[in-house]
Amino acid sequence: MVKKLLQITLKVLLVILLISGISNVAYPFFKNFKLIADKDKSYNKTESLEVNQIDKSDRRTIISNSNLKTTLLITCPADITVNNDMGVCGAVVTFTTPTPGAGNTITRIAGLDSGDFFPVGITTVTFEERDDSNNLVSTCSFTVTVTDNIDPTITAPSNVSATTNSGCTATGVVLGTPITSDNCSVASVTHDAPSSFPLGATTVTWTVTDG
Repeated sequence: MVKKLLQITLKVLLVILLISGISNVAYPFFKNFKLIADKDKSYNKTESLEVNQIDKSDRRTIISNSNLKTTLLITCPADITVNNDMGVCGAVVTFTTPTPGAGNTITRIAGLDSGDFFPVGITTVTFEERDDSNNLVSTCSFTVTVTDNIDPTITAPSNVSATTNSGCTATGVVLGTPITSDNCSVASVTHDAPSSFPLGATTVTWTVTDG
């Protein structure tokens, strides 16, 4: 009986020793496996965070870009040169008004509108473009030049007869006043008459200049 108990005790002790030995051998392996698993888990978490951060950054950029407007600068017509309309000091001029970008407005801030009467000379037309928040986006300008190509007219006064003095010349002759006209204005009227007319006929030339 004692021998059997001893054998049982030895067997139990042997089993305990075997289990203990296996545990001692296996523990470093399982410990390392756990560490590797933890490292892998941490690594995966880090990778996931990095991907999420990139995705969020890209998404913000896309949203930001989607809110931006691609606005081309407004383009004015080329400079315009025309002759005045018949009988008037200017001309009615038409042109294409610049086109604003989507959602923007265009306003003329200098000059005249298309279809208006432009006076003789140079008129600068300027447009500006503003967005829906009234921020200035762009401006452009061009010139409209109206040339007066109509000459003024002049009609000389009638011929004049004068009596000479003892020196056979006539002085203080009243030449009269010519009739002048122009579609704009008359700037000056001159003549080339001498102060003293000799005996005989002298031709006097009158010249008118428009304004």
